[in-house]
Amino acid sequence: MNEQEAAALVAVGTVQKLSGLSANGAKIRALLVGADDYTPKLKSKIFLALHTDSSGKSCSLGPSVGYQKVGDASGMHGIALALAITLGLDAEKFMRDNYTAALAGYYAYSDFQTERFKGILEMSELTCERQEAKLLTGAATLSANLATAIQFALRDK
Repeated sequence: MNEQEAAALVAVGTVQKLSGLSANGAKIRALLVGADDYTPKLKSKIFLALHTDSSGKSCSLGPSVGYQKVGDASGMHGIALALAITLGLDAEKFMRDNYTAALAGYYAYSDFQTERFKGILEMSELTCERQEAKLLTGAATLSANLATAIQFALRDK
C-alpha cells in the first residue's frame, strides 16, 4: 500500500465517524481534502493532515506530530494519544514533535486558517512491515478514535 492509500483509508473512516457525531449540540461537519486538490485559504476549526513516512533504512522512523504554533501542541498531542492507544504504541518512542522537516510546505497545511489547532499526524513508517501491518489492521479503530479525539477538541472549554 502506498502513502496516499494508507492516509485515505484512515481519513475516509474518520470523516465517516465524524458525520455521526456532534459537539456542543451541533452536528460536526467534516471535509476531506485531497493533498493536491483543494481550494486555497480555507477556514476551519481544526485541520488535520494524515501522513505516513518511508525510509531507506527500514524501521528507523516512527509516529510523530507536527505543528507550527505552540498553541496547537495540546490538540495534536490528543490526536497522537488516539494513535498510541489504538495501535498499542509507546508514546515515549514517538519521534520528537515537529520531526518532519518543511512542515509548512506540506500539501494544504499553510492554506488553512484554524480556530482550534492544525497539524500533521505521521501515523507510521510504511517501509517497516511491522508498523504498516499495525496501521492497516487498526485503521478502522484508529478512524473511530481520531473522530472521538476531534469531537473532544471541538467541545466548548
